[in-house]
Amino acid sequence: MYTIKNENTGMYMDVPGSSTSNGTKIIQHQYNGGHENQQWILIKHENGYYSIKNVNSNLNKNYTFSYKVVLDDNTKQATMERGK
Repeated sequence: MYTIKNENTGMYMDVPGSSTSNGTKIIQHQYNGGHENQQWILIKHENGYYSIKNVNSNLNKNYTFSYKVVLDDNTKQATMERGK
């Protein structure tokens, strides 16, 4: 499980109110101590992309985004590219 932090804002990807309802909008929020509404599972696909699923809601459909993660061994940084 991971938390996902926006380096520009210092805020974390968050499901407001720990909602488990379809259609809930994802927000950025201050770190809340690692509660499940800010915990995410990254699921790697064969094509090099990942799906992101919220731990609390366990909803895959509305909280899944595909990204290709590119790792740079020299700088030890990861770049995420949105899937098509």
